[in-house]
Amino acid sequence: MNSTQIKLIVILLIGSTTGWGAGCDNCHKDPKYFVEDEKVFNYYQEWLQSPHKQADLSCSDCHGGNPQATDMKTGHEGIFTVTDPRSKVNFRNLLETCGRCHESQVKQFVQSDHYKSLAKSETTSVHAPVCTTCHHSMNRRQDYKVIVDHKCRFCHYEDNPGELPTIGREIASILNQLNISRGYLNWTKLYYKSKDWPENSKTEMDRLNAEYHEIVAGLHSFRLRTTEQSSIKLLTALKRVFAKISAEEDVEENANGNKDKKSGVSQ
Repeated sequence: MNSTQIKLIVILLIGSTTGWGAGCDNCHKDPKYFVEDEKVFNYYQEWLQSPHKQADLSCSDCHGGNPQATDMKTGHEGIFTVTDPRSKVNFRNLLETCGRCHESQVKQFVQSDHYKSLAKSETTSVHAPVCTTCHHSMNRRQDYKVIVDHKCRFCHYEDNPGELPTIGREIASILNQLNISRGYLNWTKLYYKSKDWPENSKTEMDRLNAEYHEIVAGLHSFRLRTTEQSSIKLLTALKRVFAKISAEEDVEENANGNKDKKSGVSQ
C-alpha cells in the first residue's frame, strides 16, 4: 500500500466520523488542553454528555469551521470570536443558529419582550437576553428550576422592581409542574407500552406528549400566566391518567387474588 492509498483511507475514515468530526475530535480530546487551555478541555468534556452530542451535532454546526480538517489552521477557517458579527454564535446570529433545530422555541421567543429588547441592542458587550443567556449550550438539564431561577435573577432581582423581580420564581414554579408532568408522561408511556398500547392509549399519550412540548416551547414567549394555566391543565390530565391506571391495576390485582384463593380452596 503506497502513501497515496494510505492518505485516501485516512480521508475516508475522517469523512465517515460524526460528532465533532475527526479533525475537531482528535485535537480537542487531547488531555494536554487541561493544562494549555482548561476552558477548551472542559468544553469538550461537557459536549460528550450533552444533548447536542446525542443529536450527533458537530462543533461546526454552531461554530463554523471545517470538521474534516486534519490541521488546526484549516479546521478553524470560518470560525470567528463570539464578538465578531460574522460568528454564528454572536448574539445577533444566535436565533438563526439555534433556530435551525429549535424552531418552535425561537418562534415563541420573537414574541417576547426579551426579543424586543434584543432588537434594540447595538453593542456587542452588553445586550438583552439571548438563547445562551438562559441555556448553556452543553448543559444536560437546562430546565432545572433552580438553574432557571438563578439565571433570571441576573436581571430580575428584588432591588430592581421595574424588572419584574418575581419572574424567576414564577418560571421555576411552572418548570416544577412541567418536570412532574414529564415524570408522569415517561412512566405512563412505559406502562402502556408494556401492555401493548390498549385501546386508544397510544393516541392519548401522543396528544399529551405533544401538548407538553408545546407548553415548553410556549414558555419562551414569557407569557407566564397562559403558560402556567396550560401546565396546570396538563398535569391534571396526566394525574387522571395515572389514577385510571392505578384503579385498573387494583381491579386486576384483586381479580388475581380471588383466583388464587379459589385455586387454594379447590386444592
